[in-house]
Parts: sequence; structure tokens; C-alpha cells
Amino acid sequence: MTLNIIIGNDSEITLKRMEQYVNKFIMGNKLDAKILLSTQNTEKVLYYSKNHFREINIYILDITHSDDTNIIGMARFIRKNEPHAYIILISSYIQYAFATFKYKLKIFDFLIKPVLYEDIEETMKALIEDYNRLKTCNLQLKEKSIKVMHDYREKEILLNEIIYIEAFGPKIVIHMKETSIETYYNMKEMESTLSKMSKSFYRIHKSYIINLNHIKGIYFKENTIIMSNGHKCYLSRNKKKIFKKELGCKSL
Repeated sequence: MTLNIIIGNDSEITLKRMEQYVNKFIMGNKLDAKILLSTQNTEKVLYYSKNHFREINIYILDITHSDDTNIIGMARFIRKNEPHAYIILISSYIQYAFATFKYKLKIFDFLIKPVLYEDIEETMKALIEDYNRLKTCNLQLKEKSIKVMHDYREKEILLNEIIYIEAFGPKIVIHMKETSIETYYNMKEMESTLSKMSKSFYRIHKSYIINLNHIKGIYFKENTIIMSNGHKCYLSRNKKKIFKKELGCKSL
């Protein structure tokens, strides 16, 4: 999968320089990556994130003293919309680094100006290493599957295809990327089966088991989680605190 890079900076000169640094790194390392958006307009970055949340995106955003609120707000929007996006912030003001902890933005790196090519190179190398580790985990996940009975036949389902599982009376409904199927299966047994095979599944409610890799948005005040297919799952109050800690280990 191609890595998409989005660069946001209010200075045209700095924007062009950052493009040169990133393109130099891409070509020098023969990466499957490209700069998909380079802009001085923060609204374009927000629009991109809203419409491309399923892709692997790398955001390189510059914080100036005049727009610190906008950039931190943008990073919060991105993180809420894209749990697995990479965010790199650049600033002359180290104090803004503390805001990333305050809002739990899970920033990949915080670079202090002036930023040289060597700084971008070091950060991008670490990022690619992290991405390759995650990709390896996803490949392993793709090879794993469970078997359930559906329409009197045994059906094999790849784990990475499962978005979430919902209790439905004596049955469960397995919601996948392209379809949903009903089967007679106990939620507790399903939770136990999945936990032995992958760390990507979490039971957020007596009626819901979700795939953390398919989270689109989280709204703790409303106790709801929006999945990649647009469906809403409910987070029980007694699970909320534990779930927040779990997300801290899942790059959110």
C-alpha cells in the first residue's frame, strides 16, 4: 500500500523546502510513497483527512506562533478521524510539544526548527521501520481466520475482514467489509477465540466486539465508536477506562 504524505505549512518557501526534503528521501530509499497534498490551507488538510481515513497517511504539519491553536486542533481532528495516521509536528516553540501529551495526540515526532534534511531523514527512517513492523503484523493477521456455521455450511472468515461482531438474540452478526453474516455463536466464546488469535479485537460492550484496526472515530462523551463501515458501536461505561488504556498501546 502506498504511503501518502500530506504537508501543511503557512510559508510557501518552507513548504517547497519540505517537499524537496521528502522527495529526496522517497527517491533515495525507493519508497512506495508520494506527496499527495502540500498546502498552506489548513481546511484542505482537514478535508483530505475526512475523505481518506482508510489510507496510510503521514502528516507533516508546521506550527507557527500565530496558528498554534489551529494546528493543534487540526492534529486532534486527524487523530480522532485516523487512529493509525502518522503525525509529525514542526515548531520553533518546544512548549507546544506538551500540548500533544495533554490532548493524547500520539505524535510520531516533534521537530524543532530550523529543520534540516538530516532531521527529516532520521524521522522518516524511524517511521518506515515502524510501518514495516505494523505491515508484518497485518500480513500475519490476514493469514488467520475463524470458521463458523452459516446456512448449514462451514464458512471461513479472515480476521482482517471482520469490522465488528454484534450480539443478536441467540445469534451473533459478523460485520465484514463487503457483507454481514449471522451465526449461532456465544459472544463470550467468540471473545475468547479471537483473543487467542489476535490483539486487534476488543469487547467494548456485552453486545459488541470490535476490530481496533477498523475504528474510524471515537466519541467518549457519547460512549460511541464509529467503525470503518460507518456503523455505530456502543462503549459500556465500565469498559471505558480500561479501553482508553488499551488504546494508549494501539497508537491512538
